[in-house]
Amino acid sequence: MERHLLPQSQIRKIYKGTHRKKKKAQQAFGFISSWLSPMRQVVLKQFKDYHPGWDGRMSALSYNSRHALIKTADGFDIDYRAARFCYGDLPGALETAVSLKDENTLVITWSREVGDGADDSDAVISILCFPAWEHQLLPHFYGSRKDGRVEVKFPSSVKNGLLHVQIAFKSLINERVSISQYAGFIDFGEPGEAAAVAGEHQAVSCCQPSSITGGLIKPQGVHEGREL
Repeated sequence: MERHLLPQSQIRKIYKGTHRKKKKAQQAFGFISSWLSPMRQVVLKQFKDYHPGWDGRMSALSYNSRHALIKTADGFDIDYRAARFCYGDLPGALETAVSLKDENTLVITWSREVGDGADDSDAVISILCFPAWEHQLLPHFYGSRKDGRVEVKFPSSVKNGLLHVQIAFKSLINERVSISQYAGFIDFGEPGEAAAVAGEHQAVSCCQPSSITGGLIKPQGVHEGREL
């Protein structure tokens, strides 16, 4: 049987293309891993239902790599409307909104309907995302579904550019958690400018695309609050 061998030049071309794809995949995984690092304890517990064969961290990495990671000319970015930090079948809120009470206090509000296993006692998880400050993520655990609102303090040092907000609900009766949902954003602009606040938001598909993104910098962050 006659064999047809590829020219060396074509073999090198195929190898280089495969190597580039592998390198880009490794860079993307490194970016999303670093970005999610401050949320490790949250996603380990609250994202474990996404894939039965994976732990919560790997599930969150997979989901956000597929739905929230954006490739850019300079590297990677995050679509904060599509990103998720909790994943489960507990109902969320039909409407959400964010506003500022004062210079360092964020107010998050939500509709208080219950049903399909939701309960007034469900705990609230809020996540503040600061793209301009190395994609810093600040999770907070305070309030109940029945409250319809929560106030969250944040440091003055992060008041630059966009602040994205997500919320989720965690049952205190069982292990159910809702899919975290985009609650809105506040645009602080440049230092010294007046902040612009997004309007009310209705619940959207967990995979809805958006053009509202962050910055192109290596993410870091801190984790604070009590565990659920």
